[in-house]
Amino acid sequence: MVTDKRWALGNFAHENVVVYSNLKTVYESADSNSGYLYKFVTDKEKDLSSRKPYLYIGGKDGTGNSEQLNNSIIEERNSTLAKSVAVGAKVFGGIEDVEIGPDGMVYFAVKPENKVYRFQDSDP
Repeated sequence: MVTDKRWALGNFAHENVVVYSNLKTVYESADSNSGYLYKFVTDKEKDLSSRKPYLYIGGKDGTGNSEQLNNSIIEERNSTLAKSVAVGAKVFGGIEDVEIGPDGMVYFAVKPENKVYRFQDSDP
């Protein structure tokens, strides 16, 4: 079996991936000092080849929202981190874990701050 690269995920060091119970939504962070939090939504369950990328923008108190990133051509997919900066993504300084709690909230640990943040995604 040949596995193809999942181009729609964007080009950055992926880390801390967790899949929502709908099997269409994935949360993860960039393995970098920026510590951006990403959400990817697939068109079909368990199909990672076609995804819409979103980026967390807003306060660290969970009042932010996810903004969709343009990601349809190679140039866009190869500049995910640069685009994240351009749209004002929230910098967390290094996310070390992302989890979905039994309460449906998304939790993520930020090691340099020694804190765990959480937010409710109203549209996973």
